Amino acid sequence: MIQVEAQVKVVRKLGDLKAQHALLLLRFCLQQDLRHLQRTLRTDDLPGCWDDLDAALLDSTLLLRTSPRRLRTDSDLVTLPARLGGLGILSHAECAPLAYRAGCDSADVALAPILLLEVDDERPSVTQRQRCNKVFNTRLERVLQELPAFERDTVSESATVLGRKWLSVVPFRSILELTDTEVAAGLHVRTLCAGSDDFCADCGDASPFGHDEVCPGRAPITLGRHEQVKRLVNNTLSSNSKFRVVLEPLVPGTQLRTDLRIAGPDGVKEIDITIVSLASKDGRTLSARAHSDTSLSVFDRSRNAVKDVLSEAARNKTLKYGWRVAAPFRPFVLGSGGAVEPSTLKLFEAWREVLAPSAYSHFARVLSLVLLRSRSKLARL
Repeated sequence: MIQVEAQVKVVRKLGDLKAQHALLLLRFCLQQDLRHLQRTLRTDDLPGCWDDLDAALLDSTLLLRTSPRRLRTDSDLVTLPARLGGLGILSHAECAPLAYRAGCDSADVALAPILLLEVDDERPSVTQRQRCNKVFNTRLERVLQELPAFERDTVSESATVLGRKWLSVVPFRSILELTDTEVAAGLHVRTLCAGSDDFCADCGDASPFGHDEVCPGRAPITLGRHEQVKRLVNNTLSSNSKFRVVLEPLVPGTQLRTDLRIAGPDGVKEIDITIVSLASKDGRTLSARAHSDTSLSVFDRSRNAVKDVLSEAARNKTLKYGWRVAAPFRPFVLGSGGAVEPSTLKLFEAWREVLAPSAYSHFARVLSLVLLRSRSKLARL
């Protein structure tokens, strides 16, 4: 197909751009250009017609990752939707027959009254999204079955709203810009790719995927990341007249301080921020416990494992502060990859109701970028 050949040439030119710009074009522009043909053009009698384009999209993505490694899961994770933990650069060869069948069904329903044809009204109309979702979920289940527990949990965390938000951030302001290294670090995480070295130069131990976050030889980033998140919450809420925020209020009768006291439409709350890593020893222990429940699907076990790690951190924080502070205490717990603990999610939902849509959207984008940038400082690519 001439269109495919022309599109491949365009995709091959992405290497001339900054990584953030290239990834945005790859995900939202170039991979979409020929999607309309999939609904209107039958291609099952043209074997391999989409292969060159799919290969070019995959190669361009891996080029942005800047890793010499090639993993057997690369194609699966790159072509899964971002909401399932992938990169959302869908395979044309996989989607084309599904799109064509959905297009035919829609055309039958639309044309039947015009051509005076009989249509079975009881036959359910299956949309392209529903057809694709079934295939994607089956493939995700297969991929997760082949992965160790920590990598399953990473895919689950990458599928969260904050975990994938950075992928769609348009850098129209300097605070939203990502360096090529930061984009590469994010792609390493989402494709479960370890650094280029088999052994860590900082501690001498083996350096599998996830080692960056727990390496004892790396300069700690926890305090800096914590302070950035605290400032972001403070600045976001303080900019709205319905909130009054006090930084680091003293806990009565102690030398302890929580991070923020927030007075808003739903009353006064004190929060303390914690960011936890699934790669930590405690995180892996809790994860193993969740994965032992074989009555659930592997996807549900991974989701529960992430939830258990965050909930345990929230429980510990509540035990420390909950009975000491005068105002109701709310833990603010995030995963280092963007997962949000359930009670923290309720805080987000309450803030979203009060803040202007643009303010809340900016808060979510910057929070996702803060977490990614912190990870990139630890990465040895």
